[in-house]
Amino acid sequence: MRPSGLSRRPRAAMALGMLAASLVASLVVLGTAPSPARADHQPHEPEATRILITGDSITQGRPVGSESGGYSWRYFLWKRFEVGGQSEAVDFVGHKTGPAQAMTSAAQDPRRYADPDFDYDHAAVSDAELCHPTRLPGGRRIDDLVRTYRPDIIVSAWGINDLRRGTWARELLRCYDRWLRGARSANPDVDFVIARLPWAFAAHRNGATFNALLDDWAAARTTARSRIVLAEMAEPYGRGDVHDNVHPTQQGEEKIAGMVASSLAALGLQVDIDQPILPGNTFRAEPPARPALRLTRHGRFVTMRWSTRARTRAYVVRCDGASGIRLRRIGAQATHLRLRQPGRTACTVRAVNASGPSPWSAVRVVGRAP
Repeated sequence: MRPSGLSRRPRAAMALGMLAASLVASLVVLGTAPSPARADHQPHEPEATRILITGDSITQGRPVGSESGGYSWRYFLWKRFEVGGQSEAVDFVGHKTGPAQAMTSAAQDPRRYADPDFDYDHAAVSDAELCHPTRLPGGRRIDDLVRTYRPDIIVSAWGINDLRRGTWARELLRCYDRWLRGARSANPDVDFVIARLPWAFAAHRNGATFNALLDDWAAARTTARSRIVLAEMAEPYGRGDVHDNVHPTQQGEEKIAGMVASSLAALGLQVDIDQPILPGNTFRAEPPARPALRLTRHGRFVTMRWSTRARTRAYVVRCDGASGIRLRRIGAQATHLRLRQPGRTACTVRAVNASGPSPWSAVRVVGRAP
């Protein structure tokens, strides 16, 4: 068991420091200690990337014996670094060590996890809200956390409690603005991974609205100095991945970990993002559903409008008219396209993600321009 509040990296660094001090003392006794000039030129190992993980009980995890299995998605994220041989290159930081369901100091005992063999430091607080982060015991302001733990990257999975308790999606984004300003006030160079809510169905339509608004919000606030990456599920995430409509099962925890791992890889970290960690958690990405398509003509132009589909990375449009066949690949946020097609035109569209394309939509036809 790791002592409370002491992550794997600090403890390893302490042990190495004690060993180094012992060796230097031995060399001094033998009269062979390195000169100060030589010591100044000794190579230094790069420091670990410090990752502060924030959020609510979905991130804090459930204790052993609960329906979720007692791991937390942070466990599976750490194991992905281990599988890739990169566990010494990262350091999870924060003031919490245990899973959720209690706020006492005893509840922070890492033995309450199903497997405490991971870097379990974090800053998630069960039942917490982004708009009121200090309302509960253990909640701390983000600027305080950043000054204390000096993260290079902050992972945020906030929002479900706010939305379920009546906060509107745009209001939640305003809370994210305050949170972002607080973090950057303490470290203007910190990067962010902000999770879309794959469990958005738990907040009904408000969750889907929040996810849809995040793209423009992040694009307007990311900078070369302080990047924002939005985490998005590659695999389908549905009610089979939660045990109470909100909290993830073991398989759901692995999927969230894979989502965050992909985002950390986008920030340059070396992390395994391909396979589930535990045998039996077998899942694979599925192609998106077939879009529905509508065509309208305005003079010599045709406007295509289609329904968006979850888990989509792009849309491919195909139109066959007097000018021949035209193929266009369009970003995942697109919902329409205007083409100059003066003659009779037939069009179709399909959605695409990492596992392949959806079936083509039904072909729609419009006549010649009047």
